[in-house]
Amino acid sequence: MFLTWAVSLFGGVVAVVLLTVSVACGLFLAAEFAEEHVTLTGKLLRSALKVVLALHVVLLVDGTLPAWAVAVGIGCHCCYAVLVADFPHIDATSPAALCSLVALLVDHVAWFRSLKGDLGPLNTIGFFLLYIWLVPVGCILCFSVNDLALPIGRVDETARSTSLLKAALESAAALIRTRLNYAYDHQKGY
Repeated sequence: MFLTWAVSLFGGVVAVVLLTVSVACGLFLAAEFAEEHVTLTGKLLRSALKVVLALHVVLLVDGTLPAWAVAVGIGCHCCYAVLVADFPHIDATSPAALCSLVALLVDHVAWFRSLKGDLGPLNTIGFFLLYIWLVPVGCILCFSVNDLALPIGRVDETARSTSLLKAALESAAALIRTRLNYAYDHQKGY
């Protein structure tokens, strides 16, 4: 009996690990696609937003799910529309992005309270994938696209965006150079 339980537990853990790796690989592939095809990604994201909003309206007309939860979902997707409107220039710290994050949390709470296990686990996951996670995950994947997008308008050639790590390393190297130059000049008596 114990051996069966141990093997089942081990198999379950392996399945969860493999599922997690598969999802991570899929998200990485989607992020790579978004970086390589910025225009198409923007069109797909806007189309997905319109389709999900239309499906929310269908849910509202159908009436099988609570109208207040559907209204919360529509409001949340309107927040996402403000974020997607400036694609590919999505700033993760902008008020629209922060509002979208709060909207995502509110949307989760609303649907968890309204569904309460009525659909079953697999149907609930499918519902959440389509109605709640599709557009926000697309926006999150597109945060890296902003770094690769061409600037609009005149750009100052001296001001280039760099990664945080590169900027920190350059600052540290400049500090070391000035300290070494100071020590060298002080040693020569300048």
